[in-house]
Amino acid sequence: MHPIDPVLKLKDVCPMIKRSASAINRDRRLGTFPAPLRLGARSVGWRTSDIQQWIADRERVTNARGRS
Repeated sequence: MHPIDPVLKLKDVCPMIKRSASAINRDRRLGTFPAPLRLGARSVGWRTSDIQQWIADRERVTNARGRS
């Protein structure tokens, strides 16, 4: 059995990472934010694990820069 990996909507992701929807959409276009899942004709979402991995990756980059 696979662990549950809830899908988050943009309104849930914004406060989770403390970024605006426009900043997230800009980063999506730049390819620096995880690609969303298409949920419907006008709806997208992100797996919780993808957002958690994005946060962990940013923490690693920040910590690596602090050691330089």
